[in-house]
Amino acid sequence: MRNSIKAALAATTGAALLLGGAGSLAYWSDEEVIPGGTINGGSLDLTSADCGVGWELNDEGATFDFSRPLVPGDTLTKTCSYVLDATGDNLQADVAASAPDFGADTALTAELDFSSRFTLDDVGAPAPAPFTPTAAITEADDGKELIASLVVDFDFASATNASNSGVEYNPAPLQAALEDITITVTQTDATS
Repeated sequence: MRNSIKAALAATTGAALLLGGAGSLAYWSDEEVIPGGTINGGSLDLTSADCGVGWELNDEGATFDFSRPLVPGDTLTKTCSYVLDATGDNLQADVAASAPDFGADTALTAELDFSSRFTLDDVGAPAPAPFTPTAAITEADDGKELIASLVVDFDFASATNASNSGVEYNPAPLQAALEDITITVTQTDATS
């Protein structure tokens, strides 16, 4: 056999041996297993809702009868309390109340103002401290009582005859439908 053929055959045999005969290159390697774990989700929930029976007129202490007419200067209030379920190391949330829809746009609905105020304190505390909705709820507030004070005000100073249901001012009595109000806690980004 010629030397060139012998050299080619030796090179091919050597390459086959280096690749282990199965097309892999022999080299050292190692691997270690990194153990996993259980991931638990946090929580953000309003529980144990208590909104009482109804709305109250002018702090009279009695449930407002919606068949009674409102006049400028009247204020409807409602207080709802919830127990806050807030768990998670980096949990941060804001609270808000949706503005109610008063139904059809009329002079009466234009003169009704809605506002909300929140307090946050230990459940059953005698005098909860005011809570600013822009202050973040955190896990430290888990189990605390969130109290929503809702107000619909027929402001005396800004009332006009346009909201007067008298025949002289409006051919039909003006009405406003106080639609549902939603209290929402919304997570915000605590890491930014």
